[in-house]
Amino acid sequence: MEIESLLKSMAIHGTFQVNQESIECVKNFEPVKWTQEGKAVTDVIDELARLNSRRRNQVFAIDTGSQKSGFCQFEITPDGYQPYRMITHGVIDNADLVILLMLKKDCAIVMENFQSMGMAVGKSVFDSCIWLGRFIEMARRSNDKRPVFLMHRTTVKREICGQTRAKDKNVRQSIIDMFGVGGGDGKVPQIGTKKNKGPLYGVSSHVWSALAVGISLDKITSRR
Repeated sequence: MEIESLLKSMAIHGTFQVNQESIECVKNFEPVKWTQEGKAVTDVIDELARLNSRRRNQVFAIDTGSQKSGFCQFEITPDGYQPYRMITHGVIDNADLVILLMLKKDCAIVMENFQSMGMAVGKSVFDSCIWLGRFIEMARRSNDKRPVFLMHRTTVKREICGQTRAKDKNVRQSIIDMFGVGGGDGKVPQIGTKKNKGPLYGVSSHVWSALAVGISLDKITSRR
C-alpha cells in the first residue's frame, strides 16, 4: 500500500481502516508530526504501540445496527490459559451505546465498517451507517488522541477463519475454539451453563460479530 492510499483510507479524520496492508504501511511511515496528516498517522502509531505493549490492554468493539448494536469489552491477556478476559458485553439501544462510549476513553475502539458487495441495500443499512458515524464522533470526543479503528467484514473473516467465504456460524465456532474448555459445563464448556459459566457465557446475537471484530484487531496489530 502506498502512503497516498493510506491517507485516503483515513479520509474521515480520526479513523483508521484496519487490514494487514494498512498496518504494514503505517509501521514503515515516518510522518511529519506538525501536519494534519502526520498527526493522524502518529496517533495510529502510538495506539499500535500501546496495544503491542500487552499490559492490561482493553478493546471495546461494536457491531452497528439500525436501532440496536452489539458490543463487547475484553482485556488482552498475553499470559494464562485464556487469550482474552471478557469484561462486559450486550446488545443495547444505539442511543444508550452513544452514552456508554463516553466512558471508554481508555479502551482501544474498533467498529465493523460497512462494505459494498455489489447488492442493493435497504433503509436499515443506511440507518446503521448514520449510527456508525455517531459512534465514531462520540468515541473521538471521549479521547481525541486515539483513532477509531474500522474493519470490513471480509477482513474479520480472513483473520478469524483464514478465508473470506466463511459464514457467521464458522466465525462463531472459530472464536469458541480459541478459548480453553476450562471453567464451564455443558455441551460447549467455553460458554457453559448458568450454574457453571464459561468465559463466553452470555455471548449471543450481534455480540459474536463485535467480539470477532475486536479479536481481529488484536490478531492483526500484534502480528510480527
